[in-house]
Parts: sequence; C-alpha cells; structure tokens
Amino acid sequence: MSKVNLEEQDNGRQNRTLLDCFRKVLDERLTKKQKFIVEFLQVNRPDNITRLAKFLSQELDCSESCVWNNLNALKRCGLVVNGENRPVRLSDVCIVVFRGDSNG
Repeated sequence: MSKVNLEEQDNGRQNRTLLDCFRKVLDERLTKKQKFIVEFLQVNRPDNITRLAKFLSQELDCSESCVWNNLNALKRCGLVVNGENRPVRLSDVCIVVFRGDSNG
C-alpha cells in the first residue's frame, strides 16, 4: 500500500473519530428542546424562523421566547443557520454530523 493510501485511511479514521466525538458532545450538551428542534429540521422543510418559533412553541408546549432562546443557542453553535429572507435550516456541518458522512 502506498504512503498516500495510508494517509487517506488515517484521515478517514480521524474524521470518523471526530464525528463520533462531536455526536457525543451534542448528545450530552443539547437540551431536549434543542434535540427536538434539530430532529424536526432534519425531516421537515425549511420555514421562516418566526413561523417556526410559533409552531414549535405549540409542539413543545413552551413559550415562544423559550423556543427563540433555543434556536439562537443552536445558531451560535453553528448547528442552525438562517438569514434575512431565508428559511431556517440545519447547517451543513450539522447535516454531516447527523448523517454520519465523513467525506463531507
């Protein structure tokens, strides 16, 4: 096996280890509400963040400000993104972590 192939295999192992570590951190540190939001965004089409906050407050049986706090925490962590006139969605990093694809 060539040195390049060995380096590629080592990089692949490192990527998988990093993804596993990141998944464990998220599992340990995200709240139940934040996990629900991430899971919801994995299976539902993106929506305006204001409408999403209203909808999730009913689904989670909590105040809209609680949902906004959780959405903002997810945005600060880089797991959720949105912009002006753009729907809220999972970030590319979040998608890769939860999909488990270490090739990006």
